[in-house]
Amino acid sequence: MKVQLVVCDVCQDPQRSTTPYAITSEGRRVSVDLCAEHGEPLQAFLGEGNAKTPKPRPSRRGRVMTMEEIEQRKQAQAS
Repeated sequence: MKVQLVVCDVCQDPQRSTTPYAITSEGRRVSVDLCAEHGEPLQAFLGEGNAKTPKPRPSRRGRVMTMEEIEQRKQAQAS
């Protein structure tokens, strides 16, 4: 019979329950198991369960306009 015990990767305390985290950065992936105390900084980034979606960034390309729209704007500005 095999028993698998998952402990916090920082404190190694078998009395604390853990949460698994997977962190990916620049193509590298790390998986860690952390107790509530040592997982607190990551939970702050995650919003402690609040699934917040980031605001979409505006496009750097700008608005695409037809030649007719450009000419209309030029005429409106000249008036």
